[in-house]
Amino acid sequence: MTRCYFLLVILSVNLFSTAQNISSFADWEDLAIQQPENTIEQLKSEQPTLSNNQKSYLTATAYQKTGKLYLVDSLLTKLLESNFSIQDSSLYIKSLALRAEQLRLTSELKEALIELNRVIAFYERNKDTSNLVNSYISLSQLYLTSGDYGFAKMALFKAEKLINLYSKEKLKYLLAILNDAKVNFSGSPEFPESKEFYSLKSLEIAREIKNKHLIATACNQLGVYYYEQLPPDSKSDIYLKEAVTIWDSIGYDVYWLNGLTNLTRYYGRVNRNQEALDLLLAAKNKVESASFKWGVGEYYDVLGKIYAKLGNYKTAYLFKRKASAIKYDNEIKKIKQQLSIYTYKLEAKEKEEIILKSQQQIELTELKLEAERKQKKGLFLLLFAAIIILAIAFYSRRRIHKQRNELAIQKDELAESKVIISKNNSQLKELVQQREALLHEVNHRVKNNLTVLSSLLFLQSESIENPEAKVALLDSQLRVHSISLIHESLYRREDMEKVDFHDYISNLFEHIKSIYKCEEKVVTLELGLENFQPQLKESVPIGMILNELITNSFKYAFKDIEDPRVSIIHAKNKIIYSDNGPGFSPTESSSSIGLQLISIFAIQLKAKVQYELTEHKMKTIIQF
Repeated sequence: MTRCYFLLVILSVNLFSTAQNISSFADWEDLAIQQPENTIEQLKSEQPTLSNNQKSYLTATAYQKTGKLYLVDSLLTKLLESNFSIQDSSLYIKSLALRAEQLRLTSELKEALIELNRVIAFYERNKDTSNLVNSYISLSQLYLTSGDYGFAKMALFKAEKLINLYSKEKLKYLLAILNDAKVNFSGSPEFPESKEFYSLKSLEIAREIKNKHLIATACNQLGVYYYEQLPPDSKSDIYLKEAVTIWDSIGYDVYWLNGLTNLTRYYGRVNRNQEALDLLLAAKNKVESASFKWGVGEYYDVLGKIYAKLGNYKTAYLFKRKASAIKYDNEIKKIKQQLSIYTYKLEAKEKEEIILKSQQQIELTELKLEAERKQKKGLFLLLFAAIIILAIAFYSRRRIHKQRNELAIQKDELAESKVIISKNNSQLKELVQQREALLHEVNHRVKNNLTVLSSLLFLQSESIENPEAKVALLDSQLRVHSISLIHESLYRREDMEKVDFHDYISNLFEHIKSIYKCEEKVVTLELGLENFQPQLKESVPIGMILNELITNSFKYAFKDIEDPRVSIIHAKNKIIYSDNGPGFSPTESSSSIGLQLISIFAIQLKAKVQYELTEHKMKTIIQF
């Protein structure tokens, strides 16, 4: 009891001393990032000289760092809807960065990328190195979440380069996060060291700056690294216990569950199954009543494995089934696709080895026969005696007979190999047919779901009286319908890797024309896409770019045009879109959502977009 009282006194003194040192908004921001669990209490107990917007931002930052995402949305919405003054523009950008991270954590990746690009552009213009480093790390995490490892490494490399050029004490926190992020790319040419090296480096810095969350994160990384060794290293137990204890003490429930799951995985690997089960069951009520859902599927998965190791297969089955229901369907499909690829590669390799072995055996036999023929010829020339000739002839006959028998056996073996190869080919063909059937089904379901979503957006727009909201919903409905048409085209084609853009654009044009009726005018479409069939990964961004251009033409271009025309032509490595409307200034319209989306999709295609206005046409050129 005395010891607990002593600890409380020390904690109170530390909080008081920390509060005394806070003299500016920048100090409060550092506290919210590095000690979020203390920030909320101090903002409530004290009356700092901060604006309401600053207090809302600091509170939202602290809640996001502690994993209480459900408390962040309302604060951010209120904050971004308030009227920021010119002096508060930096706070507005910080709020956008916080919103981008919130969108990433809730898997709204496209919206997160839009917001984060705005943030990075602001910090680059103002040469704000500290915030730019943090933004690049956030961009790396965003790309990593979307599965784009190349761009993720590029963003992380930029952050490291800035830190090396700008080595100040306040960047130590970012340096710890940077080393923690490098674990995902360890062993690559850009980051050649091991996971253990980067995790220990992050832990060293985190202990130096006394940041509990970063200490726990590094300990968790090290614990996972050590229990993955063969045999598992007992240091895993020490590091994972420290991570779980820290996260539990500061209320980081999301991370605490992740650390607890990793700790029980280690116990399962070293056959401390009962100890693992006790820990998992003790946390069961907390997990099932929590508002967060991250890691719950992994928790049930580990719980099922522990029950199976203890022989309780019925309970193990129930928890494994519950875990499977929580996990995402897309992840399961990804695993199945990878498995089918690995199976195909394995079978192809085995087939090549069988053929190579058969060819080597045939070549060896032929060489032996050739050598024996030369030997017989030499003996025949040297030996003249009849008895010797007869003996050699008799011997040669026996040898030839033996070789023929061996050759017949080898031919039989080769025939068996051909049967095995034929069987493997049949199995491969069956797997390919199953894959094609699954792809047909996936495209059909995606098309149906997108069609339903498009219809819902259209119905919602019909019930809204606000013109701006109605237009926004119709634009969203068109974008969803554009993607739906691509999947419908794939579903109807035998070649499910390519989209026939001539039919696709014709259908898309008719659909947009049916929504934006041009009174009595007939809009003529000229297409030059007969041989244009891009791959699926290129079809969606190209389709979305053309959707935005056609929609803009119907909305703005044909008001005073007697004979409205739209032309879409594919020539070499570019697509030329044009209409005979009055045109627009890309510079003045740069804030348009449609033009921003065109720029984003062009980046995905690694393409350049140019706008040319002549006397009678407005051209948009997409150069690949």
